[in-house]
Parts: sequence; structure tokens; C-alpha cells
Amino acid sequence: MAGLEAASSELDTIAGNVSNADTIGYAAAETAALALPYAGGNSPSGADVTPLDEGTDSTEGPIQRTGAPLDLAVKGGWLLVQTPDGGVALTRNGALLQGADGTLVTQDGDPVLDANEQPINLPRLKDLQISQDGTISGIPAGSDVQQASTYATLFVAATPQNGQLVPLGGTLYRLQNNVPPTQAINAQVMQGYLEGSNVDPVQSMVDMISGTRTFQLLSQIVAGSGGAEQSLNQVLTAAS
Repeated sequence: MAGLEAASSELDTIAGNVSNADTIGYAAAETAALALPYAGGNSPSGADVTPLDEGTDSTEGPIQRTGAPLDLAVKGGWLLVQTPDGGVALTRNGALLQGADGTLVTQDGDPVLDANEQPINLPRLKDLQISQDGTISGIPAGSDVQQASTYATLFVAATPQNGQLVPLGGTLYRLQNNVPPTQAINAQVMQGYLEGSNVDPVQSMVDMISGTRTFQLLSQIVAGSGGAEQSLNQVLTAAS
């Protein structure tokens, strides 16, 4: 039963990845399980199956050109945003918007943070430029000024060394144990581009087939065990 539950969880994860194969900035979820032998003097033979915490595949997805000035892809890093509870999260969904109050936000309304981990608020700009290091500059709309001014610098977060990220839902992730993010050293911000999902649809379908077969096999084992127990009960009843 423990193995059956782990297999069911794996299938749910794979299904979630498949459904997000076209989601901008989505990082595939990963599951794993550990077999632990039963301990104790009267413990049964065999092992229990213990699911491990869900992880995240932090490899980068394909980069696509859009030409939109507020579309950003980050090679070698992540954008840092503020979550509704006041915390911070990492995302690669760089399809950004400018809110009515000038705040730079994600499609879900999460404020994008600057190098000081503060929300970025911009005037309406013409000739908006975002350099490779995340510096945002431009000329205020309606202004006669000819030279662009610098307004903010994006916080470009580094991928953790162990690669482990905790999914928060959608395309938001946080570091394990609430470790604070650090700025990436060699990251490159690409204006006018978006990073696609890193889900491999073909591999996901192969994993789905394999996981389904495992689930079916474990279901047969559970059903067979129930039948064997029923037969033993019948024999014991007849013998008594």
C-alpha cells in the first residue's frame, strides 16, 4: 500500500508537469521515494516506502524571442518577487506588466524586486531599456529629455548550489529551509525574450507509461494479498 501511494503521487506529479509543458517559466516538479527496512524485534520482513519532499528541476527551458520590452528571460538566474504573505520567491516567468501605480509585477500581480529587495516602481517610460545586468532605464513619456535615466536594477537570484527549490504553486519557488537568496554573478537578463517550460513532453509521456505500469502492478499485488488472506481465513475457519 505504501508503494501504491508513492506511485500514485508520482503519477500526479507527472500529470502536473505535462499540463504545464507550455507554461512560461515553469520548472518541472520531481518526486522520489526511499525504501526503509522495518526496524524492531518483531518487525515484518520487507521495507516501508517513504515519499521524499517534492523537488524541482532547476535546468533552464528554451528561450523564445517576443520583442516585448517587459518580457524578460534570465540565463543563469531567476527573478526575485514578493509573495502575497510578504516573503520572497524565485521565478523564471518574465512576462511582466506595469501596474496602474507604476509597480513592475508578474502576470499574477506579484511585485518584482530590485537589488535591495524592494518593489520596483517606474514612471511611464518611452524607450524602456533593460540591460544584461538588470539595470532599468528610459525616458519619461511626454518628456522633452533626450537622455535616458536609470531607475532600478533587478535582483537576479542565483540557483542554489544543490539545485533544490521548493515549489510554491504556479511558477514560484523558494529556497529550502527559507535560506535567503543570493545574487547571481554571471547571469544575463535578456529583454524581449521569454523562457519556456523545461518540461520534456516526450520524456514525461514515457514516465507516465512507466508509472502507470508500476501502479497497475502494485494494485495487483495488493489485490492478490487480499485474496490470499481471505483464503487463509477460510482454511482456518474450516479447520476449527
